[in-house]
Amino acid sequence: MISDVDASPLHPLVRHASGVVYELIDPRDGMCRYVGQTFDAAQRKRTHTAPTPVYQQNTQLHKWKAELASLGMAPEFRVIEARIPAERINEQESFWCRDRADDGCELLNRPVGNVRKGDLLGSPKRHEMARGAREVRQMLMALQDQVAEKLPAGKGPMKHLGRCISELLDFIHAIDD
Repeated sequence: MISDVDASPLHPLVRHASGVVYELIDPRDGMCRYVGQTFDAAQRKRTHTAPTPVYQQNTQLHKWKAELASLGMAPEFRVIEARIPAERINEQESFWCRDRADDGCELLNRPVGNVRKGDLLGSPKRHEMARGAREVRQMLMALQDQVAEKLPAGKGPMKHLGRCISELLDFIHAIDD
């Protein structure tokens, strides 16, 4: 998760940039352990996979990366989604955190956006819901692109549509068997 001012979607240098959501994979078992966002994937990859882990405010993440480093390993950095507009990057990061947790990954993320830490614990029961949420999300994103062409100019209508999609996905993720 990016929290410094320079990477904020409100910062003038990145206002019109697009970002990526990425995951860090544990090389020992192939499981995702962290989901993050950035506007500079190459730089972020260097900091996450450096031989000597860069200290992070997230102590659990730092401890895991230090453990890997002591074994001569580093997390695998993998981009999950690219070309995300700055105004939607937090929403997308939240979606992928829930998605990975619902798939059974034990994430080291701190709470992200409106995602609570408890939402990141996942369970095998939610695995099937995660698959369904990914399919619904894919359809909604395609619909959003089609509708965007027909909406009046300005960010108001798109922002409202984005919020509706986000709330629907939150609802889908909240469903418990």
